[in-house]
Amino acid sequence: MNATIAAVLEDALGRADAGWALGVMGALAEFLRDAGEPCRGTALERVTARGGLRIMPDHAEARLIAWEEPASTPGLWRQAAALCLPEAAAAIGGGAVLRARGPDAEALRPEDRAAELFELGVGFAHLQAMVRTDDPALIATLRAAEGQPFAAVGGAILAGSPHRVFVTRLARVEVYAPIPLPHGESPAGP
Repeated sequence: MNATIAAVLEDALGRADAGWALGVMGALAEFLRDAGEPCRGTALERVTARGGLRIMPDHAEARLIAWEEPASTPGLWRQAAALCLPEAAAAIGGGAVLRARGPDAEALRPEDRAAELFELGVGFAHLQAMVRTDDPALIATLRAAEGQPFAAVGGAILAGSPHRVFVTRLARVEVYAPIPLPHGESPAGP
């Protein structure tokens, strides 16, 4: 990634009014923070009590594509940008079935590094959509369902509300906030 893109991303990470998302339609992890919310991090990483984001800038092929579009409020515009890689470079090996990944050595918070990661199998080569837990009962349920589609454990994940961890070649988003129940309201923030 070139220095200009890294500088733009670093500046945006320093602003509480910037939101970040990783994923695909139906499987999305977001990182947002409130102004004044306690936040720690480095130039390309931020972590709050509700979630975190790490941008991994070591890809020379990364491109930042910016756009704006009309907002839902007449007369206002929404600005956004996508950090992209060519398809071959973006491939990270996202699978199509549930699979245990072991302890999360790359967790943004040290206290989460011993918890177990499970890839959900959303079936996109550029995305690993995972959950992370240290709950022995949920770990046993997820291990027993390895090789099956996500639907086999959706209810257990909803009930256990584990951390969500989404990873691409360019970024990692972790969400610690509870998973809302069906027809419930998503919590503010990540």
